[in-house]
Amino acid sequence: MFRALILASLRIHSHLAIGDPVSAAQESRIYLEHHLDQSAAYEGHIRTLAAAGEEGEMLAVWNRFHQGFPEKAMEQEVVETMCWGVLRKGESACGLTTQLIALLGAALTQDAYAIRALKQGMRHSNSLLRTVAVELAAHYGDMDLKEEIARLFREERVLDVRKGVFAAIGKLKMVEMIPELMKVVGDKKSGPEEKRSAVKAIAQLRERVEREELYELAKSPRAFLRLLACESIAHLGLEEEGDLLIPLIDDSHPEVRRGALQAMGILRLPLHPRVERAAYAKDPAVGVSGAWVLLLSDKAKGEAALSYWLHHDKSGARSLAAAVITASGAYGTDIAQKEIDRCDDAYVRANLALALIGQRVDVEKSAKILDNFLRDHQEKLMWREGLFSPLQKSTLSHNPAIPNFPEVNNQTVRLEILNLLAIVEYPGAQEALKLFLKERRWGVTGVAAETLLGEGDETGIDLVRELLDDPDREIRTEAALVLAIWGRDNTVLPVLIRLYPEADRTLKIKLLEAIGRIGDREAVPFLIERLKEPSQTLRIIAAAVLIQTVNR
Repeated sequence: MFRALILASLRIHSHLAIGDPVSAAQESRIYLEHHLDQSAAYEGHIRTLAAAGEEGEMLAVWNRFHQGFPEKAMEQEVVETMCWGVLRKGESACGLTTQLIALLGAALTQDAYAIRALKQGMRHSNSLLRTVAVELAAHYGDMDLKEEIARLFREERVLDVRKGVFAAIGKLKMVEMIPELMKVVGDKKSGPEEKRSAVKAIAQLRERVEREELYELAKSPRAFLRLLACESIAHLGLEEEGDLLIPLIDDSHPEVRRGALQAMGILRLPLHPRVERAAYAKDPAVGVSGAWVLLLSDKAKGEAALSYWLHHDKSGARSLAAAVITASGAYGTDIAQKEIDRCDDAYVRANLALALIGQRVDVEKSAKILDNFLRDHQEKLMWREGLFSPLQKSTLSHNPAIPNFPEVNNQTVRLEILNLLAIVEYPGAQEALKLFLKERRWGVTGVAAETLLGEGDETGIDLVRELLDDPDREIRTEAALVLAIWGRDNTVLPVLIRLYPEADRTLKIKLLEAIGRIGDREAVPFLIERLKEPSQTLRIIAAAVLIQTVNR
């Protein structure tokens, strides 16, 4: 018997080695028919069926395996084998959406097998899939993926993919790419967005820059090399090189001027006379940056400049100025108190309220302003990226790595503000949270919520937990989802499982995502059953969640 098992294993392995999983499955099927009393026969057949993409038969065999060998069938290796069979089948599907979900599912498992899926994704003919694969690969440190990213850097021509490649290089600290990134910055053929991404990556990668090199960058005829000088001085904290920034305050390129001023503020360099003129520059990003530097050294002049921008005719400039006040901490408290009632712009008032709450000044008044703002403004919200991050109307577009990205981001921003209201013990926080759960349908995050959400504050989580007993079923459902996704509260696992059978397909996706966020092994039998779903999307998400869960 042992000899027969060895020979069968050799034949099966040979078929798999030459890329013929169908023949391997046929061999293992014959062997299993004659050795139903051997757990190894079941395991081998499940492995070959997974490789062949025969999901239905694979699960049927597992059911028989579980009846005869319940403990063996629930072993991690067996469960993972089935899940990867489902995910691989999704990767080879015809539909782009299914392939994307399979790729996301594979990556979110944080499993070594995901590396192969990401490499394939980065070689896909569709640029959207390549973009997603690069973004996901940036969360891994595997050498094979770094080599694939370097290859894409040299060969990729689609701008969105290239920007993702630059970001991945910076995140993965691929310092060997600095010379090639420098060529991009200095190349006349490179576009501004490409250069901007390259500058950001280089600044992330550099651990030391000699003054001679900084001097050459600051004096370069190319604007993006001058910007690189500013970014490098700020990123590395080179106060002693601050004199190189002074001429750049009056640079011909607005991005360089902004970069020089922000570097001066970050390093808290002594105030230079040129800064006051820059604080009223025509370009709002430059002017607001100058006003910030001014505020840190000369309170009266800084407040005057920021007041000018708070009442500017451009709404973006007004919100940015309010965000500068928030970022200034205690330096911005007085002007926030003075201006919060003078400004008619609701976004400016909301940003100033955030500034005051951050310093625990006029808390009740500021919390009420934020509560009313969330109720009155149903448009999508976002934090604008950058050194100063104002709350503003969303300008985000679709992100292939995060389903429903603009709405996901909107919900995350609103939940962060509601959490802040809970922290400061605002009396209307629970009612505001109920309204959010009722109207915003939390959980639309889908399979990629992990990329946006951090952990909730315990105060906010406790507030949500109280809503599990709300008479409104909709609020109870959304509260359970928030507790799972945001609070990783495993006490709601039975609630989520009970909701699943009667849920529609969209809610089922939300519930699976929430169960995955909890990561409790008690959910394993339920998730295995989900591998039998008629919807391939649900099977793929369940497989990804199951791998995450058994590896916790």
